Amino acid sequence: MREVRKFKKHLLLSLYLCGFGFAPMTYASILDYQDLILEGQSLTFNEKYAEAQEKFKSLIGNEPESPAGYFYLAMVYQARMKDLESDLYEKEFRQNLNKVIELTKPKEEKKTADKWELLFLGNAYGSLAYFQTKRGSWFSGFKLAKKAKGALEKALEQDSLFYEACFGLGSYHYWKSVATKFINWLPFIGDHRQKGIQQLQLASEKAVFFQEPAKMGLMWIYYREKSYPLALELASTLQEKYPESKVPLWAKAFIYYEKYDWKSCLLALDELEERLLRTQKDNYYNFIEVNFLKANCHYNLGHKKICLKICEEILNYPLDKKTAERQKEKISKTKKLREKCLK
Repeated sequence: MREVRKFKKHLLLSLYLCGFGFAPMTYASILDYQDLILEGQSLTFNEKYAEAQEKFKSLIGNEPESPAGYFYLAMVYQARMKDLESDLYEKEFRQNLNKVIELTKPKEEKKTADKWELLFLGNAYGSLAYFQTKRGSWFSGFKLAKKAKGALEKALEQDSLFYEACFGLGSYHYWKSVATKFINWLPFIGDHRQKGIQQLQLASEKAVFFQEPAKMGLMWIYYREKSYPLALELASTLQEKYPESKVPLWAKAFIYYEKYDWKSCLLALDELEERLLRTQKDNYYNFIEVNFLKANCHYNLGHKKICLKICEEILNYPLDKKTAERQKEKISKTKKLREKCLK
């Protein structure tokens, strides 16, 4: 009888633990797909989007109950939209992130989600938050960001050395502090930019899957904080590792422009324009971004004739209504710059 009672006790304990997140997953561990995910991520950074999509679709085919494939597929669509400065793939982006939430939120609510599931849930909320705030929906963006923070903190509670979660938490702490700068003197708000930077630095050094995204994030943060040497160092590192990526080139152009290094800025902009002509020849939004900076560089170097020519080129782009509206401020500034050249 004692052995029977002992067996029942162990059985009940096992069932109890299964109910609180210690049951084995019904799909393979994400680490079993480490090579596939990192290869797909590298393809995404190198702007080989179709190939990256196939990688992550194969992951979904192999592990349809895992949130990983859906999350990374959404990140490919997000990267494409950022590259094009377009919402062309919003439907696919949202569908895949909603699938991540559908697979993981019930487990979070039942406290059965493991750290990886919480990681993808948190980053799905975070990606949707970024998208909402970029479109001006600040309230819904903040709500989603708060959910992201909650899920990622739960992941760290399970494993305090889970550096993957530091990417999302670092991004949250830094950018929330930036967004609430005008009231962060209040005790319940605070300025957590340095905490965010430290968490991103940890992820950039020790994470497996979020090491490179953390470096990308830090590059832009260093630029914003005017830590130009650090930003340039990261931009050069990322450019060397992902030679087909335009992101480090954009960063270099903006950094050199802020440093009044007009000649170095022009070199980066010339390379960007060549890439755009090769891959996005009808993307006038991005051409305006590049050539507006080029015109200003030439003006500051005293090259008024070249500046005037670039201004005329910008003002003659056949813009659709949406692009014209989004770029109306730069169009207005281009007209003023042209007038300065004519004086």
